[in-house]
Amino acid sequence: MLIFTAQKDCYSILKKLVELWGNNGPPDFDEFLYNQIVPACFLGPLRETFDLSDAQTLLALNEASACLKLIYDQKGEEAIEFLQSQYLPRLDFRSNYFRPLPAPKILEFCQALRMEAKLFKQFLKVSLCLLFSIFPNKKT
Repeated sequence: MLIFTAQKDCYSILKKLVELWGNNGPPDFDEFLYNQIVPACFLGPLRETFDLSDAQTLLALNEASACLKLIYDQKGEEAIEFLQSQYLPRLDFRSNYFRPLPAPKILEFCQALRMEAKLFKQFLKVSLCLLFSIFPNKKT
């Protein structure tokens, strides 16, 4: 699907920005990283059209996963703190009304982010499958 090919390319570009500027970027890059790049890595995979059985979608998920992992590799515990205390508790999962992610799941995600990239990628895919079964979209 063209949408997910473009999405994969976007994640690749975002990952390159993190690679180049994650540790010593221009002023306010950290703000951009946490307010724009991190949400992009979650919001694409949480869309109702994100189909984990589609190969192009999985490639996009792999790039989003790699981008999140690189953010952790560059920022370390600062990224974990942001995810645990600010971003993940406020993330809306596949609905028009707020369903917060339970605190144990946030902790589990942050622990997985500390793992090697291949294991984190597998964790993210399995977690999304489970999440989609717990919080199905409104069309199903």
